[in-house]
Amino acid sequence: MALMHLSLCFLIGAETENERLSLYSAPVKQLPSFETNTPPFTPWVKDNIGAFGGDANRITIFGESAGAVSIGFHLLSPRSRALFTRAILQSGSPRAPWGFHDNTTARQSAKALAKALKCSDALDNTTLQCLLEKDAKQIVQKEVWGAGVVQFPFVPVQDAEFILNSTHVTSEVATFGNDTAVLLGSNANEGSYFLQYFLALPAETDPENVTEGNFTAVIKALNPTIGEPPLDKILQLYGGVIPYSTEGRLSLLDEIVGDYHFTCPVVQFAELLSKANATVYQYVFSHRSSLNPWPKWMGVIHGEEISFEFGGPFNATEQCDEVDKALSGRVMQYWANFAKTG
Repeated sequence: MALMHLSLCFLIGAETENERLSLYSAPVKQLPSFETNTPPFTPWVKDNIGAFGGDANRITIFGESAGAVSIGFHLLSPRSRALFTRAILQSGSPRAPWGFHDNTTARQSAKALAKALKCSDALDNTTLQCLLEKDAKQIVQKEVWGAGVVQFPFVPVQDAEFILNSTHVTSEVATFGNDTAVLLGSNANEGSYFLQYFLALPAETDPENVTEGNFTAVIKALNPTIGEPPLDKILQLYGGVIPYSTEGRLSLLDEIVGDYHFTCPVVQFAELLSKANATVYQYVFSHRSSLNPWPKWMGVIHGEEISFEFGGPFNATEQCDEVDKALSGRVMQYWANFAKTG
């Protein structure tokens, strides 16, 4: 077998009229096509994994967060689907509202970046040449993140080669075969990490005052690209009222943000795959590490499971408790068993 970890982030960049520009200042046509962008599990891996002790017929790819979205798109694409047999998606899927931009949104982001770097926003060859002359650090520093609670400046877009159209997820799942096994899931408190930054909350202690205004600001910023969501209808799904205490408000916001951006997209994708007769397994990671440095209110945050799947508790510079070590051993065994047998 072979386990391939894709990434934790999107490695794509701004779109111009004829090309897309990676954030590493390299021009790449029609990203993420195989001809010009070479991710780590292209046909080369399938052709050569045997030399590294792997089995070309049992390749498992996995990723977390944005990496999971990327894994999902590779699952769906006819261009890459045959290159692996199993996939693991952790806290992300192509259904995530932050995981895909239509061409209009992508061009708006590219124009904003061009303006910030004092380049033409015509998105033509002049723009491209100007961007190529910029230092990679300048480009990263000028990324426009937007006003959403969970947003990335550049994400996968429709390119008519790899992602065929804006309904790619639904249409491609409909043709998904049952020869691929998928393991996917999310963490108990996916929203807390993003709330901490959006509301500029203390990084070491529980906050003392999260107001009703803070609460409504988060709801308004769930997804700025679709307009202001109906607060009353959202609250109907979560008890009907805004909690009175800071603790209650944070807890509910964590649940709402986590559901909208992570848990529900994962569940929806799992359901689509299952309807297409794929073998699907789901998990919920609900253990907080004894070495977690974040405030207690944040719970089991986005990305908490990563250390456990790579044996972090056994390599920690500080002493982990035995519960962490035991769970890490189990998670590694689960992931390895899935890669072996599906």
